[in-house]
Amino acid sequence: MNAVMDALAAHSLMSKQALGSERVREDMKDVLLGPGQLYEALRSCAAEAEGYVGARPWGHEGINDGGDRARR
Repeated sequence: MNAVMDALAAHSLMSKQALGSERVREDMKDVLLGPGQLYEALRSCAAEAEGYVGARPWGHEGINDGGDRARR
């Protein structure tokens, strides 16, 4: 049990350090928005799973827009 708790603590610390690094955040953004278009692919999958057409990106206007997005 202690080993699991120690591993969780170590993982949490590494995650906090990585996300606290400006360079790591910039690199993560480049990966998500770069040539692989991961963000767009995930957004598209989420929109399809929710049954929406033309869903807007998270963090932009309308994420909780009262359902005015067109349903399929």
